[in-house]
Amino acid sequence: PSGTVKTTQSPILIVVLSINLGFVSVKDNVLLPEDKIIVALSGGSDSTALLLALTEVPFSLNIIAVYVDHGLRPGETGAEIKKIKALCRDLNIKAVIKTVHVKDFCKKAKRSTEDGARQLRYLALEEV
Repeated sequence: PSGTVKTTQSPILIVVLSINLGFVSVKDNVLLPEDKIIVALSGGSDSTALLLALTEVPFSLNIIAVYVDHGLRPGETGAEIKKIKALCRDLNIKAVIKTVHVKDFCKKAKRSTEDGARQLRYLALEEV
């Protein structure tokens, strides 16, 4: 399941990958033009489609695409980051690259890699 995470800061909506866009509605006051929209952009088809869909709404949004490098695939992330930066440049969207250290965190916190990566990714997104 996917969803949104609201922080206690000024309105920040963190959009998590395969979210159902049906909830994004101005009339329901869920999404306002001045809101900062943070898209967790992995470079995969789901998050890229979400980013593209958000660029098509009929009003201006403050969209920030965030790629989180978990440090788990060091040989692949360079190409992904390059692709994401190019996409964001073409869409005129701010791209932010965050690095987290999942293996160290999981070892200290005694968590699974998946759980640790998720927790660190959410924390990285909240920092933006």
